[in-house]
Amino acid sequence: MAYNFLNDNLGTFFANASGMGGFMFSRTPDYETLTAEFPMSVPPKTEEILEHDFETFSKILSFLNGNLSTFILHGFMGSGKSAMINLLPEVIHPSVLYFRVNCFESTNLDDVLLSLHTDFVKYHNEKKIVLPKVDSNNFTERINAYIRSGNSPMLFVFDSVDSEKCPLHAEIINFIKHISQIEKIKVIVTSRNLAANDLPNDSSTNFAVIKLCGKEEFVKLLENHDIKANDETYEDAFVASKGHYLYISLMINVISLLQISLSRLYNDYSKKNWTIFEFLVSKVLTLIPEKFFKSLWFLSLIRTGVSEDFMITQKLAAHDELAYLEERMLLCREGSNLYLKDYVKKAVLETMDAKTKKDIHIYLHELYESQLPKKPSERDLIISRSTMRRESAYHKEEADNTVVTVTQPQANKTNLDYGYLSYSNSINKDWNFSESSISSRQRTIKPAPRGMETRINNNLRARQFELSNEEMNFLNQINMKVPHAEFVKPVKNLAVPQNNFPMQSKIESNSVNPDVQPTMSGGRRVEQQQPIHEPETVPHIQTQNTPTQEKQETLATVMQEASLAEQEFNYEKALAIYGKAYSMTEEAGYTDAKPIIMMQTAYCHRRMQNNEAALREFETAYKLYSSDNPQKANTALFNMAEIYTETYNHTQAKAMYEKILLSGQTSDLAFNARVLLNLAEIENNNTNFDKASEYYNKALSEATQAEDNSLICECCFKYGLACDDDGDIEMAFKLYLRCVQTSDDYEINPYISSASSNIAEIYEEQNQPDKASKYYEIAVNADEKQENWEGVYFAYSKLATLNIQQKLTEKAAEYSLKALNAAQQLNDDRYIASAYIQTGDLSYQTNQNEDALKSYLSAKEYLMKQPNPDNIRKIDVRIDNVKSRLGSVLFNQITAQFGTNNG
Repeated sequence: MAYNFLNDNLGTFFANASGMGGFMFSRTPDYETLTAEFPMSVPPKTEEILEHDFETFSKILSFLNGNLSTFILHGFMGSGKSAMINLLPEVIHPSVLYFRVNCFESTNLDDVLLSLHTDFVKYHNEKKIVLPKVDSNNFTERINAYIRSGNSPMLFVFDSVDSEKCPLHAEIINFIKHISQIEKIKVIVTSRNLAANDLPNDSSTNFAVIKLCGKEEFVKLLENHDIKANDETYEDAFVASKGHYLYISLMINVISLLQISLSRLYNDYSKKNWTIFEFLVSKVLTLIPEKFFKSLWFLSLIRTGVSEDFMITQKLAAHDELAYLEERMLLCREGSNLYLKDYVKKAVLETMDAKTKKDIHIYLHELYESQLPKKPSERDLIISRSTMRRESAYHKEEADNTVVTVTQPQANKTNLDYGYLSYSNSINKDWNFSESSISSRQRTIKPAPRGMETRINNNLRARQFELSNEEMNFLNQINMKVPHAEFVKPVKNLAVPQNNFPMQSKIESNSVNPDVQPTMSGGRRVEQQQPIHEPETVPHIQTQNTPTQEKQETLATVMQEASLAEQEFNYEKALAIYGKAYSMTEEAGYTDAKPIIMMQTAYCHRRMQNNEAALREFETAYKLYSSDNPQKANTALFNMAEIYTETYNHTQAKAMYEKILLSGQTSDLAFNARVLLNLAEIENNNTNFDKASEYYNKALSEATQAEDNSLICECCFKYGLACDDDGDIEMAFKLYLRCVQTSDDYEINPYISSASSNIAEIYEEQNQPDKASKYYEIAVNADEKQENWEGVYFAYSKLATLNIQQKLTEKAAEYSLKALNAAQQLNDDRYIASAYIQTGDLSYQTNQNEDALKSYLSAKEYLMKQPNPDNIRKIDVRIDNVKSRLGSVLFNQITAQFGTNNG
């Protein structure tokens, strides 16, 4: 069944969106018509790319309005892939939820889920979606619930998915395959080298490749920029460019900057034994003032996007420097992130001496370490914890492996026209780090690098590195215009944990992704699933009692040391010790201990989210156990299946779960129930409710036979959610109620709060506020005991609303204040703002106008920390309403106390 992302009549769409319109979207429009109808001013560079290959862009537009689910856009670097997809928000229907994910070399699935969750929260706060029945700290659970419960069509764009270059992207591809099967979702993937078999290559997928420029178009592009030449020069330059849009753009950039002719540029190139790409990149870098290289060096070594605000507040760059580098086609801006263009990264790295490289790697290592304890909303870099840990380890290793000699040799001059860091002599002094005491952990960290003041004289530079007179004049003009942005103390202090894997929380110790941001209000909720990690015990290894026994290192003592490191959440240390144990092949008891070592090693890798390594170790343990301990073998297989489930390789996961069920090991009913429950969750997430229901029923039956109350509660709750989503509210209610009635002990039933809240919401929908209040009270009591402030906030907010509806203002005020207290415990600006608005509304309704104004002004203070025009407009309307009641004099007196002027 077709599902349109644009109106059939594009004219109607543009009339609704911007008062413009005129053609049907069912046919391929021509370039002139589209640009005439566009509801925005298309940037000149983008307009150029559209005119260059409008046929490919038309295929994207036709895909959006067609039946297929996946579109793969290929193209050479710099060919315009990103520019094309940047236009999509302007042409899709306003009801479409748009998600854009930029995939860097270090991007993994956790980063993708964090990005999507942030967007879902944004859409919820903008009232474009209703919060699904989810309140889990499990990332996968949250994203699945958002996708499953949303009624709006969704367009997902994944930019720069390169499976060959970036192995981490394999898990992202599994996620793409998963969501592309859901009817309301369309996916666009851009890539340079995505293999045809990486994504479905069938009737559900469209492919397109951005074309090269022809000779006629090449000449037209140059003439559009007032670059003239004779036919012979045009021919020579075109042959050199090979028709690549990137090369042509760089050529135009250099010519325009230096105000030289195409003939002059080509003659310079013909004297070099370089490719045209190497020549043009060297020319572009030649035109960059030395002081700008501090920004380029940092961006060349960080393997994720970084915001402009971070670059500026950490004194890594000035705003005008970044704008200049972006104009020179060295930086790219996607959303709030900046990153260095891939094609220039290698050349920039070659300009860096070893001391500078080492210092930046150390800085990045400590930067990532400082971000680990923070919630996503507090981080300077919005990436997942798993990526932070991996990048921290990567930069530490790079720093350790970078050898700094006393006398640095001249950097390699191959393929460059300019000075390879005569900065080297001054860099030891100029790339400064000052020690500063950081946070309550009393740990020091090197803040952002300080001023690398350039010592190069332009005349010397020209004499040694072949700068032309035009280049010299250009650089002198730039150096006059751009102020020197010297590094100073960082604005922010960065807290560093005591070790790589601090004891964060019970959640993190159970390998549940903590990178989840709270939403403004709650719905029915899904608690986190606790993964099964069957504890392994060290086999009894007999040793002789000798006077030196305590000092002797045995396999048993090494295993115990590793286990202790695990208990302290220092998984990196545990891995090193288990590696040592693995090598103790001559020790007594080694044969029995070997599969245990492999299992524990796998658990450590899994907790560090090194999925590939974990799978490898679990598979080894599975083979070791298969011959004599089938149940342990199934445990290894189960853990492998869980990893495949979490990384959206559902086909592989289902095969492993089914293999466990067919193994004949039926004695452990609770284990079988867990396998069946996980199969049910996979089917439910793939919207196969009938099959999911079958597995849920079997899982609940096995759990009941096993008399495992904890598992019964989990089965009831998750089955209830599935029924709720499918619209079977009566069955959902029965399952939630059984969950609550099975146990009121939170250790046995961690779902009691969520199930009670969901029962309360059902009673709300049936207009039974008394019964709803009863179950919200049950939920809040459970959450208060566990200090789950998000749940406490949600329940008290609901109780306040119910009492307001029943005009029980005194009770409503009490609950509103309790909700505010919970929000303050959470220390989340959005929750606090929402709580202040609720208390303000209650005060306004009861004519306590001064209290209402104070609450609204307090709410506005928090809203302004992350300003949203719609939210600010709404709170200003409330403030104006109170002003009309209070009068200007009293209003101004109160606002003066807040240091604001709302008059």
